Amino acid sequence: MRRLGWCLLVLAAACSKNNMDYGVNGGGGGGGGGGGGTVDASTDTPVAMVDANVYSGRVCLVDDPRLLTDPANCSMTGAGGLTVRLGNDANAVTTNADGTFSIAGDPGNLPVWRVTGTAIVSSFEPLGNYLVPAISTTGYNDLLTNNGVTLFPGEGSVMALEFQNGSGAAGATAASTPTSRYAAFYSGATTTWNQGTVGTDPKGMVWLPGINVGSANISSTIPGPVTVATNGISVFDGGVTFIQVVFP
Repeated sequence: MRRLGWCLLVLAAACSKNNMDYGVNGGGGGGGGGGGGTVDASTDTPVAMVDANVYSGRVCLVDDPRLLTDPANCSMTGAGGLTVRLGNDANAVTTNADGTFSIAGDPGNLPVWRVTGTAIVSSFEPLGNYLVPAISTTGYNDLLTNNGVTLFPGEGSVMALEFQNGSGAAGATAASTPTSRYAAFYSGATTTWNQGTVGTDPKGMVWLPGINVGSANISSTIPGPVTVATNGISVFDGGVTFIQVVFP
């Protein structure tokens, strides 16, 4: 029943287990035979429109970003009153208690969801997905403190939700261009995330803090190897840009 609920959020949207219902009409995956390969994840089909230029979506608010690869963890009552914008449009709407929203706008200026609020870190995500992750300010400050990360003005972060076979991808590694000031952090069993070549645990989360504001390319790899390139990601000052990577 939960999967049916996600599908109904956007009319005419297709529901795919490969990305835990975060994407619309596919995205990120591709061929890649047993010998490994490279997939370009920058060509996701745009989010489906409800009516003309009206879009529906949901902000998935959590305290711990390791929970984001399972939509069941999204707050059902605490995600209200957040401000959502689409691209550079001045038009803004506020979320319902469960994070749902509908907004009219022209994505042509900059195809990025922008979510802000007094109790969250400013969150951004490419338009190709309609479920927009967000982290509470308290949760993000804990993440910074527990991992010894200090961000400077002019820097932002990218968090990659790595998926394979409908759930978080274990053993995924990632790097950014330009290079993040900190080596990639990978989700693990404790509040101190892992660094190095160990890669993600089954939650499939990668955190790349300290990327200069502007455009960045993210390269994600799982054993095989199979590499997915997500290019032209916008990085914002003090914010977190979320991407979803789907391995074949």
